[in-house]
Amino acid sequence: MSVDILVLLAPGFEEIEALYPVDLWRRAGLSVVTAGIEAQDVSGSHGITVRADVVLSQFHESYQAVFFPGGMPGAENLSKSPLVMDVMKKAFAENLWVIAICAAPAVALGRHGFLQQRRFVGFPDFAEEGKAHGGLWVDSDVVVDGKLVTSRAIGTAPLLALEVIRQLRSAEEALQVLRRGLIPANPVNA
Repeated sequence: MSVDILVLLAPGFEEIEALYPVDLWRRAGLSVVTAGIEAQDVSGSHGITVRADVVLSQFHESYQAVFFPGGMPGAENLSKSPLVMDVMKKAFAENLWVIAICAAPAVALGRHGFLQQRRFVGFPDFAEEGKAHGGLWVDSDVVVDGKLVTSRAIGTAPLLALEVIRQLRSAEEALQVLRRGLIPANPVNA
């Protein structure tokens, strides 16, 4: 079995940044598996606990994309996990889609060298850190650089989700999600 998107949930993840995209991706027909990096029950940065589909150590399916939600200390916890490092290495080595939002581009990806000469965006407070790790900051809501898709913050989670639907499925499917009224703004490129 192959999964479209593997979502990594670390303690302290930003709930809306993680769950809004998951909901929209599932509505668009993408197969999404949420994986707690330490346990199946994972508490977010605002005290909301969710039950992931699986614990990362027990996930052995193939996938075409991996998603790193932001939030603090969630992004820090992603960065410190050896299992997450293995997922990162695999994703970049096999040219899979890598999706990250808010603090995750700089903290989870950048600290391990995965932003080198790559265009990215994230929460503005992490722009300098991402650039210090070799990333090329772009002041935009969503940035696509090859198979790396990054987004600014919580308010851009729907735009990120829509862009991923466009990339993994089609512009028409992304437009259908938009037409169902699931995206509050009128995103560019829909």
